[in-house]
Amino acid sequence: MPSIAAEFQNIVNSLVLYIRNEIDSGRGIYAVSEQAASAFLRPSPVHGDRKPKDRKKTEAAGVRAASAGLHAPAPAKHGCGTFRGSRDKPLVMFISDCPRMDEPDGAVPYSGKDRVLLSKMISAMNLSENEVLLAYMSGKHSGSNVKPDYEACMGWLDSLISSAAPSVIITFGDVAARHVFGVKTSVSSVHGMWHMRSGIPGVPTFDPTYLNRYPEAKRSAWGDLKAVMEKIGKAGA
Repeated sequence: MPSIAAEFQNIVNSLVLYIRNEIDSGRGIYAVSEQAASAFLRPSPVHGDRKPKDRKKTEAAGVRAASAGLHAPAPAKHGCGTFRGSRDKPLVMFISDCPRMDEPDGAVPYSGKDRVLLSKMISAMNLSENEVLLAYMSGKHSGSNVKPDYEACMGWLDSLISSAAPSVIITFGDVAARHVFGVKTSVSSVHGMWHMRSGIPGVPTFDPTYLNRYPEAKRSAWGDLKAVMEKIGKAGA
């Protein structure tokens, strides 16, 4: 069985070959720094590779660094979703379902450990933190006594989309794709396919939480992100 390092190198080699083919064919050049792309595609550390205390310190430091560039968080006051980031025509609006397992009810989006990977995704897209808006459809954790009522919060979400006027919407995971774009199947079947919400184009892709658990899906997610980069004019930035 190939090692994790060998698998990662194969992914990087495939990415380099893909970019060269794009350049040769004249279809476009993705001017993404090798460092940013590699940071996103690199598998997350195996928990057994370091002591638990060291791992917690590393994760906490990563979350603090990843969150440093975001605008002040703005939780919803009506019990539906929460959001953070730019509300002034962001290039990309990321929408997910509800707080992660390591976040409490009402948490601002991606304030836990998955924020680190999301920050790498944003960087790999040639975007700054000031060019994105992050939103949870519900402020209720999926493990709460009161389950999230996503349908009841779609009016709030549409109002947020309308006021922010993003160029593109990216949904994370099955639940967000189903409620935002009306997708009937899993994200693994429809990721990267274009849809519309409130007159704004968007694509579903894999949630950072899922990508941390199954890093082999990062290659597919990277293809989705590159399609968005082309759409918003960041492919050759």
